[in-house]
Amino acid sequence: MLKFLKENSYGIFKMFLIQIGMTVFGLMLAMATVSSKSLLLAGGIFAILFYMYLLYSMVWEAGAKDKIRIEHRNAEPQPWKGFAMSLVANIPNILLAVLIVISFYNIPKFASGEITPTQLSSGVMAAESVSAIQNDSDTAADGEADTDKTPDPEVQSEANSRAYEEFIAGTPEWALNLYQISSAIFGFLNGMYTGIIVIISPDNPLIKLAAALPAVLVSGFGYLIGTTGKNIFPQLRAKKPEKTEKAWGNNLKD
Repeated sequence: MLKFLKENSYGIFKMFLIQIGMTVFGLMLAMATVSSKSLLLAGGIFAILFYMYLLYSMVWEAGAKDKIRIEHRNAEPQPWKGFAMSLVANIPNILLAVLIVISFYNIPKFASGEITPTQLSSGVMAAESVSAIQNDSDTAADGEADTDKTPDPEVQSEANSRAYEEFIAGTPEWALNLYQISSAIFGFLNGMYTGIIVIISPDNPLIKLAAALPAVLVSGFGYLIGTTGKNIFPQLRAKKPEKTEKAWGNNLKD
Protein backbone atom coordinates (compact mmCIF):
# COMPACT_ATOMS: atom_id res chain seq x y z
CA MET A 1 0.00 0.00 0.00
CA LEU A 2 2.78 2.43 0.90
CA LYS A 3 4.56 1.56 -2.34
CA PHE A 4 1.40 2.27 -4.32
CA LEU A 5 0.94 5.63 -2.59
CA LYS A 6 4.57 6.59 -3.20
CA GLU A 7 4.46 5.65 -6.89
CA ASN A 8 1.13 7.37 -7.56
CA SER A 9 1.25 10.31 -5.15
CA TYR A 10 1.54 12.82 -7.98
CA GLY A 11 -1.50 11.41 -9.81
CA ILE A 12 -3.56 11.35 -6.61
CA PHE A 13 -2.55 14.93 -5.82
CA LYS A 14 -3.42 15.96 -9.37
CA MET A 15 -6.90 14.45 -8.92
CA PHE A 16 -7.36 16.49 -5.76
CA LEU A 17 -6.25 19.67 -7.55
CA ILE A 18 -8.78 18.98 -10.33
CA GLN A 19 -11.46 18.63 -7.66
CA ILE A 20 -10.52 21.92 -6.02
CA GLY A 21 -10.60 23.74 -9.36
CA MET A 22 -13.95 22.21 -10.28
CA THR A 23 -15.55 22.91 -6.90
CA VAL A 24 -14.76 26.62 -7.32
CA PHE A 25 -16.18 26.49 -10.85
CA GLY A 26 -19.26 24.58 -9.66
CA LEU A 27 -19.96 26.98 -6.80
CA MET A 28 -19.66 30.01 -9.08
CA LEU A 29 -21.96 28.35 -11.61
CA ALA A 30 -24.51 27.52 -8.89
CA MET A 31 -24.50 31.08 -7.57
CA ALA A 32 -25.01 32.43 -11.08
CA THR A 33 -27.99 30.14 -11.80
CA VAL A 34 -29.63 29.91 -8.36
CA SER A 35 -32.59 32.07 -9.45
CA SER A 36 -33.86 29.37 -11.83
CA LYS A 37 -34.25 25.68 -11.01
CA SER A 38 -33.86 24.66 -14.65
CA LEU A 39 -30.67 26.71 -15.05
CA LEU A 40 -29.35 25.42 -11.73
CA LEU A 41 -29.95 21.84 -12.86
CA ALA A 42 -28.39 22.44 -16.28
CA GLY A 43 -25.39 24.15 -14.69
CA GLY A 44 -24.99 21.31 -12.20
CA ILE A 45 -25.06 18.68 -14.94
CA PHE A 46 -22.52 20.62 -17.00
CA ALA A 47 -20.17 21.04 -14.01
CA ILE A 48 -20.29 17.30 -13.24
CA LEU A 49 -19.74 16.27 -16.87
CA PHE A 50 -16.81 18.67 -17.21
CA TYR A 51 -15.32 17.32 -13.98
CA MET A 52 -15.72 13.72 -15.20
CA TYR A 53 -14.07 14.64 -18.52
CA LEU A 54 -11.03 16.15 -16.78
CA LEU A 55 -10.67 13.05 -14.59
CA TYR A 56 -11.07 10.74 -17.56
CA SER A 57 -8.43 12.59 -19.59
CA MET A 58 -5.95 12.40 -16.70
CA VAL A 59 -6.36 8.70 -15.94
CA TRP A 60 -6.54 7.75 -19.62
CA GLU A 61 -3.11 9.27 -20.11
CA ALA A 62 -1.83 7.36 -17.09
CA GLY A 63 -3.27 4.14 -18.48
CA ALA A 64 -1.74 4.74 -21.91
CA LYS A 65 1.70 5.26 -20.34
CA ASP A 66 1.34 2.09 -18.27
CA LYS A 67 0.42 0.19 -21.45
CA ILE A 68 3.87 0.99 -22.83
CA ARG A 69 5.54 -0.10 -19.60
CA ILE A 70 3.61 -3.37 -19.57
CA GLU A 71 4.37 -4.21 -23.21
CA HIS A 72 8.01 -3.10 -23.41
CA ARG A 73 9.31 -3.16 -19.86
CA ASN A 74 7.41 -6.19 -18.53
CA ALA A 75 5.76 -4.08 -15.81
CA GLU A 76 3.07 -5.77 -13.75
CA PRO A 77 -0.49 -4.90 -14.92
CA GLN A 78 -2.61 -3.05 -12.35
CA PRO A 79 -6.18 -3.01 -13.73
CA TRP A 80 -7.50 -1.65 -10.41
CA LYS A 81 -5.09 1.31 -10.36
CA GLY A 82 -7.56 3.96 -11.55
CA PHE A 83 -10.17 2.92 -8.98
CA ALA A 84 -7.59 2.88 -6.18
CA MET A 85 -6.15 6.29 -7.05
CA SER A 86 -9.59 7.87 -7.08
CA LEU A 87 -10.59 6.21 -3.80
CA VAL A 88 -7.50 7.61 -2.10
CA ALA A 89 -8.08 11.08 -3.60
CA ASN A 90 -11.69 10.96 -2.36
CA ILE A 91 -10.88 9.89 1.22
CA PRO A 92 -11.66 13.41 2.58
CA ASN A 93 -15.03 13.42 0.79
CA ILE A 94 -15.93 9.93 2.01
CA LEU A 95 -14.96 10.70 5.61
CA LEU A 96 -16.96 13.94 5.58
CA ALA A 97 -19.99 12.13 4.14
CA VAL A 98 -19.77 9.48 6.86
CA LEU A 99 -19.61 12.19 9.54
CA ILE A 100 -22.64 13.92 7.99
CA VAL A 101 -24.67 10.69 8.03
CA ILE A 102 -23.69 9.84 11.63
CA SER A 103 -24.47 13.32 12.96
CA PHE A 104 -27.69 13.59 10.94
CA TYR A 105 -29.19 10.44 12.43
CA ASN A 106 -28.15 11.53 15.94
CA ILE A 107 -30.30 14.65 15.62
CA PRO A 108 -33.76 13.32 16.64
CA LYS A 109 -35.91 15.77 14.67
CA PHE A 110 -33.78 15.28 11.54
CA ALA A 111 -33.87 11.49 11.83
CA SER A 112 -37.65 11.42 12.38
CA GLY A 113 -38.30 13.77 9.47
CA GLU A 114 -40.11 16.25 11.72
CA ILE A 115 -37.70 18.98 10.62
CA THR A 116 -35.32 19.06 7.68
CA PRO A 117 -32.02 20.96 7.49
CA THR A 118 -33.55 23.23 4.85
CA GLN A 119 -36.47 24.08 7.13
CA LEU A 120 -34.09 24.76 9.99
CA SER A 121 -32.04 27.22 7.96
CA SER A 122 -35.06 28.92 6.35
CA GLY A 123 -37.17 29.32 9.49
CA VAL A 124 -40.13 27.20 8.29
CA MET A 125 -39.78 25.19 11.48
CA ALA A 126 -41.33 28.13 13.37
CA ALA A 127 -44.76 27.72 11.78
CA GLU A 128 -46.21 25.66 14.64
CA SER A 129 -44.82 28.11 17.18
CA VAL A 130 -46.49 31.01 15.35
CA SER A 131 -49.83 29.23 15.61
CA ALA A 132 -49.26 28.50 19.29
CA ILE A 133 -48.43 32.13 20.05
CA GLN A 134 -51.47 33.33 18.10
CA ASN A 135 -53.68 30.92 20.05
CA ASP A 136 -52.23 32.20 23.31
CA SER A 137 -52.96 35.77 22.20
CA ASP A 138 -56.53 34.88 21.20
CA THR A 139 -57.16 33.22 24.56
CA ALA A 140 -55.78 36.22 26.46
CA ALA A 141 -58.09 38.53 24.53
CA ASP A 142 -61.18 37.16 26.40
CA GLY A 143 -63.03 36.20 23.25
CA GLU A 144 -62.29 39.38 21.35
CA ALA A 145 -62.49 38.69 17.61
CA ASP A 146 -59.32 38.85 15.62
CA THR A 147 -59.89 38.89 11.90
CA ASP A 148 -56.27 39.38 10.93
CA LYS A 149 -54.45 36.05 11.28
CA THR A 150 -51.20 37.27 9.73
CA PRO A 151 -48.46 37.24 12.40
CA ASP A 152 -46.72 40.52 13.02
CA PRO A 153 -42.90 40.71 13.08
CA GLU A 154 -42.76 40.45 16.87
CA VAL A 155 -44.84 37.24 16.84
CA GLN A 156 -42.70 35.79 14.05
CA SER A 157 -39.49 36.64 15.91
CA GLU A 158 -40.78 35.08 19.11
CA ALA A 159 -41.91 32.01 17.19
CA ASN A 160 -38.48 31.59 15.62
CA SER A 161 -36.82 31.85 19.01
CA ARG A 162 -39.23 29.36 20.59
CA ALA A 163 -38.88 26.85 17.75
CA TYR A 164 -35.10 27.03 17.79
CA GLU A 165 -35.00 26.62 21.57
CA GLU A 166 -37.22 23.54 21.31
CA PHE A 167 -35.00 22.13 18.58
CA ILE A 168 -31.80 22.76 20.54
CA ALA A 169 -33.27 21.31 23.73
CA GLY A 170 -33.78 17.94 22.08
CA THR A 171 -30.58 17.90 20.03
CA PRO A 172 -27.16 16.69 21.18
CA GLU A 173 -24.78 19.62 20.84
CA TRP A 174 -21.97 17.49 19.42
CA ALA A 175 -24.24 16.10 16.68
CA LEU A 176 -25.46 19.53 15.55
CA ASN A 177 -21.96 21.03 15.55
CA LEU A 178 -20.53 18.03 13.70
CA TYR A 179 -23.30 18.15 11.11
CA GLN A 180 -22.91 21.86 10.45
CA ILE A 181 -19.10 21.78 10.21
CA SER A 182 -18.84 18.64 8.10
CA SER A 183 -21.65 19.83 5.80
CA ALA A 184 -19.93 23.18 5.26
CA ILE A 185 -16.58 21.57 4.41
CA PHE A 186 -18.24 18.96 2.20
CA GLY A 187 -20.11 21.66 0.32
CA PHE A 188 -16.89 23.58 -0.29
CA LEU A 189 -15.00 20.51 -1.56
CA ASN A 190 -17.86 19.29 -3.76
CA GLY A 191 -19.22 22.46 -5.31
CA MET A 192 -19.57 20.74 -8.69
CA TYR A 193 -22.41 18.66 -7.22
CA THR A 194 -24.23 21.61 -5.61
CA GLY A 195 -26.79 22.11 -8.38
CA ILE A 196 -27.75 18.44 -8.59
CA ILE A 197 -27.96 17.96 -4.81
CA VAL A 198 -30.07 21.10 -4.29
CA ILE A 199 -32.53 20.06 -7.01
CA ILE A 200 -32.74 16.32 -6.33
CA SER A 201 -32.46 15.88 -2.57
CA PRO A 202 -30.88 18.66 -0.49
CA ASP A 203 -31.81 17.10 2.87
CA ASN A 204 -30.86 13.46 2.28
CA PRO A 205 -27.44 12.77 3.84
CA LEU A 206 -27.05 9.48 1.96
CA ILE A 207 -26.71 11.29 -1.36
CA LYS A 208 -23.45 12.73 -0.08
CA LEU A 209 -22.09 9.21 0.43
CA ALA A 210 -22.71 8.56 -3.25
CA ALA A 211 -21.02 11.77 -4.39
CA ALA A 212 -17.60 10.12 -4.75
CA LEU A 213 -18.97 7.21 -6.80
CA PRO A 214 -19.00 8.91 -10.25
CA ALA A 215 -15.38 10.04 -9.86
CA VAL A 216 -14.24 6.56 -8.77
CA LEU A 217 -16.05 4.82 -11.63
CA VAL A 218 -14.89 7.26 -14.31
CA SER A 219 -11.30 7.11 -13.04
CA GLY A 220 -11.30 3.32 -12.90
CA PHE A 221 -12.78 2.71 -16.32
CA GLY A 222 -10.87 5.61 -17.87
CA TYR A 223 -7.60 4.02 -16.78
CA LEU A 224 -8.67 0.63 -18.16
CA ILE A 225 -9.57 2.21 -21.51
CA GLY A 226 -6.17 3.91 -21.54
CA THR A 227 -4.37 0.59 -21.10
CA THR A 228 -6.09 -0.70 -24.25
CA GLY A 229 -4.78 2.18 -26.34
CA LYS A 230 -8.29 3.17 -27.37
CA ASN A 231 -10.11 6.38 -26.54
CA ILE A 232 -13.81 7.23 -26.44
CA PHE A 233 -12.95 10.82 -27.41
CA PRO A 234 -11.37 11.47 -30.84
CA GLN A 235 -7.82 12.76 -30.88
CA LEU A 236 -7.72 15.23 -33.74
CA ARG A 237 -4.03 16.01 -33.35
CA ALA A 238 -2.72 12.44 -33.32
CA LYS A 239 -0.83 12.77 -36.65
CA LYS A 240 0.53 16.29 -36.19
CA PRO A 241 3.83 15.26 -34.54
CA GLU A 242 4.71 13.09 -37.59
CA LYS A 243 4.22 16.02 -39.97
CA THR A 244 6.29 18.24 -37.73
CA GLU A 245 9.14 15.72 -37.63
CA LYS A 246 9.11 15.39 -41.44
CA ALA A 247 9.19 19.16 -41.82
CA TRP A 248 12.20 19.45 -39.52
CA GLY A 249 13.92 16.64 -41.41
CA ASN A 250 13.45 18.38 -44.75
CA ASN A 251 14.79 21.63 -43.33
CA LEU A 252 17.90 19.85 -42.07
CA LYS A 253 18.52 18.26 -45.52
CA ASP A 254 18.28 21.65 -47.19
